[in-house]
Amino acid sequence: MASVIGASFESGWSQQPDPTGGTSMTALTPLARYSAVEGALASGLVTAELHHSAGHDLAYLALSGAAVSPQMGLRTKRYASFWLTVLNLRLGIWLRRPGKSPAAPGLWYLLKEMTATADERGAFLNISDGGHIENLGVYELMKRRCRFIVAIDGENDPTMTFHALTNLQRLAYIDFGITLDVNLDDLRLGEAGYSRSHFQLCRILYPQGPDDSPLEVGYLLYMKLSLTGNEGEYLKRYLKRFKLDEPTFPHHSTADQFFSETQFEAYRSLGEHIGEKMFLPAITGPLDQTNVRLDEWFRCLGHSMLRPISSGERTQQTGK
Repeated sequence: MASVIGASFESGWSQQPDPTGGTSMTALTPLARYSAVEGALASGLVTAELHHSAGHDLAYLALSGAAVSPQMGLRTKRYASFWLTVLNLRLGIWLRRPGKSPAAPGLWYLLKEMTATADERGAFLNISDGGHIENLGVYELMKRRCRFIVAIDGENDPTMTFHALTNLQRLAYIDFGITLDVNLDDLRLGEAGYSRSHFQLCRILYPQGPDDSPLEVGYLLYMKLSLTGNEGEYLKRYLKRFKLDEPTFPHHSTADQFFSETQFEAYRSLGEHIGEKMFLPAITGPLDQTNVRLDEWFRCLGHSMLRPISSGERTQQTGK
């Protein structure tokens, strides 16, 4: 199975017009690199530094989570870039452009980080966390017009404002004309502070592409860290007791990088519970649980969670 790892290409001093604060979404895949900045990364070129050889996938996965960097898209501040570089809080990486000198980046590139002036014209490109643009990692999948997508939203979102999803909706529509048909009412907090569900299925309406690709309908399963009050007697008591000690659960700040064993177990237990809910017969219906096919699973979820669409709506969405 090929992996697609989202990252941000930092180009705060770029000569290209960019509404994202000098940051472009970049995908690291086994055979190709893609970037929104024209000419920054060459599609189809494989280099020793970018190729997914043994052990490199984990390195790229860690790079995709490089949340602290001197350049962070719209959140880049020159004074912060200076201090982040001085304190060596630099979780991004400089990757060599295909065909350029194999020499390592020197002091000049460190100065570019310190002054937030990285661009697409040098021999090395500054790559950092894809969350500086889109935090769910779905942007590149929609760009590829994937039909079935599962997104797990673990953002620090105690008031359930769904910032990551609304940001994805905005970028997908602006960049690709893709519309997300989603209803989040069951995920919003009720008066008691609980949600009615842990997940929601929504339709992805893909428009006709520039290469004359047809209008299509895809599906996004959006899973959100939440509490519903039906977590099971033991788990509910355990989580309730933990929440008394940690009121922010399950939305601790990303800055908390040192979970205790109890804290880790609370998140693990909640994640296991949410995952099991996705395969309840009450939701999936008569689904073969021993050999689950992705398209069949989504079909069963759709019957339970999506409202039927009329023939007029279907014609408007697909053009058929």
